Amino acid sequence: MNKIRNLAVSVVLTGSAVAGLTAAPAAAEAAPSSVAKTSATYSFTFWSPNKEGYFKGTVYRKGGRHYFKGTLWDGGPGPQDFTRVRFRYFDEFGESHLETHKVVSGTKHFGPFRITRDFDIRLCDIGKLGTVWGSRHDVF
Repeated sequence: MNKIRNLAVSVVLTGSAVAGLTAAPAAAEAAPSSVAKTSATYSFTFWSPNKEGYFKGTVYRKGGRHYFKGTLWDGGPGPQDFTRVRFRYFDEFGESHLETHKVVSGTKHFGPFRITRDFDIRLCDIGKLGTVWGSRHDVF
């Protein structure tokens, strides 16, 4: 009786392991991505933690170099509520830059500037409830 029970348990465990292995690639393919990639262009939209603003941008290649442009939008109700973006990148000279910008109830556009590597974005909501920073997004 023990042999039959052990055989039945091993068959069930083997079947569940095989089912898990076949389901894992399908789940990985179905996971949503916030970055859309075409040939040499990366377009993305990242929302602030409280969903009161977003940063929409594009990293593209032109003439063998990479450039970035984007828009910061805030839909907060008043001047005490605003959205802040912080991005870090390396320029063509290898120097690191950390820039922080904010927008109050509107949009702010960032013109194209050249980047060479490691472009990161982080969004923040600031309002009556305090400051809430979101996670860092590695774009490039």
